[in-house]
Amino acid sequence: MDISIGDDSNGAVISIVGSHLDKLNLNGTAILLERYDDSPTHFGSAFLFPYANRVRNGEFTLDGKRYFLPKDDENNSIHGLVLSKKFDLVEKIENSVTMRYIMADECYPSPIEIFITHTVSEGKYTCRVKASNRGLTRAPVSAGFHPYFLYNGRWAIKKPRDTWKLEYDGQFPTGKMDKFLFEEDSFMHEFDNQFFADEDIVVDMGSHMIQIERENMPFFVIYNGKYSGGKSVAIEPMMSAVDAFNNGIGLRIVNPGESIEFAYSVEIRE
Repeated sequence: MDISIGDDSNGAVISIVGSHLDKLNLNGTAILLERYDDSPTHFGSAFLFPYANRVRNGEFTLDGKRYFLPKDDENNSIHGLVLSKKFDLVEKIENSVTMRYIMADECYPSPIEIFITHTVSEGKYTCRVKASNRGLTRAPVSAGFHPYFLYNGRWAIKKPRDTWKLEYDGQFPTGKMDKFLFEEDSFMHEFDNQFFADEDIVVDMGSHMIQIERENMPFFVIYNGKYSGGKSVAIEPMMSAVDAFNNGIGLRIVNPGESIEFAYSVEIRE
């Protein structure tokens, strides 16, 4: 089941499965890569909870207890536990929809109640999440989103020009970061890297500009590999570093009875 909000000029289509953002138009411009296969992380914008990207070996330890997550073909766990889960509709108005899901998995320390709200306005889309720990034990959160932004011929990061690039050993960060300068020819290079910059991201998409604002999500991944289809770039807001469940870089811990909120927005600029 898909839910539409807004109108043809400024509107979005959201699936109740994973609360996935399938389509987004802002000021009459298509913003996101359309579906081309069955993977929710290959188009639109996927909601990644309670962790984005990979958890090494699909396991982690919290408060002395070891947890074992679902594994992919590379023996890691990737992109969270809610991609295929059906969310409940809480409220829908003309330009906004709120969904709810209670995540209670044996592989995770505590049940989490999630409220996620998608909103469109003139030239802008916002996604806001509130996650509450409804259990008796502490819960790690390293959430993110996976939007693929369409570009016209070229793309370039205009802001921030100076950022921090995480050093990797294979697929996982080492804990070191190096200064990184984005150049005008970004589109000519292949990226699958994570960065840290706690400020807005402004991107020249060839025919328009977009501004990405993030709340409580200071990390981001840039990916323009094979799944980007040669016409999009994924700029993925994230709360923490990859594998934060193990390395602790940026990891948030939600105590029983407490909540955490985070959000991102996309605004088109002509």
